[in-house]
Amino acid sequence: EEELARVTSEKERVKAEKAEKEEELAHVTAEKIEKEQDLSRVVAEKASVEALKAKREEELARVTSEKERVKAEKAEKEEELAHVTAEKIEKEQDLSRVVAEKASVEALKAKREEELARV
Repeated sequence: EEELARVTSEKERVKAEKAEKEEELAHVTAEKIEKEQDLSRVVAEKASVEALKAKREEELARVTSEKERVKAEKAEKEEELAHVTAEKIEKEQDLSRVVAEKASVEALKAKREEELARV
């Protein structure tokens, strides 16, 4: 009986130890699952941040491209304006020459009429 009691006691001790280790294992497994969930959240957040970063870079590239297009358009219009201004100045110079020639012709005409009037 003593041997049976000793064996039973040992059996109960081993059973209690096993239950304790299973409880410990369950606790460690729960912690591991929690850490894996945390890691998954961190990975998902990182992916989200990377996606936002890529979107911002794409938007920046689009805005920069649009800015360059507008800049080129402005330069083209300024060049066109310079050309039109140059043409206008040239026409004004032509007009001035014509007016000067007309005045010269008028002066010569007046001078001849004056000479004719004297004769």
